Amino acid sequence: MSKIIVQFLNEKVEDYNKIVGSLLAEGEAELVKIVPVGKDATVICLEKYYARNGSYASLTVILENVEGGNLATVIGYGGGEGIFNDSLGANSKFADKAAEILNSYGYELREESKQ
Repeated sequence: MSKIIVQFLNEKVEDYNKIVGSLLAEGEAELVKIVPVGKDATVICLEKYYARNGSYASLTVILENVEGGNLATVIGYGGGEGIFNDSLGANSKFADKAAEILNSYGYELREESKQ
């Protein structure tokens, strides 16, 4: 299963509700769950249906307060179908769209790794 992990840092606190709204509207995603983790982090789970391969890709966005700012970690996964479980890039595309949305809120890419 392929995934993309993108980490961003934003020095100012944003209203997480606006970010969630943008992920849903602009990312054309469905909200699965929002889980607050104490007062310093929020985990957002989303999914999106891709008709081209007939499956759902999933996205987890972790927003957390860290020393020096706010950290957003985006993880796209799933979306595979068929004998080879090929996602046709659905999970990466979903994560890239979320990264673009976070960038519009002032988050700047700090580190990127693909596995």
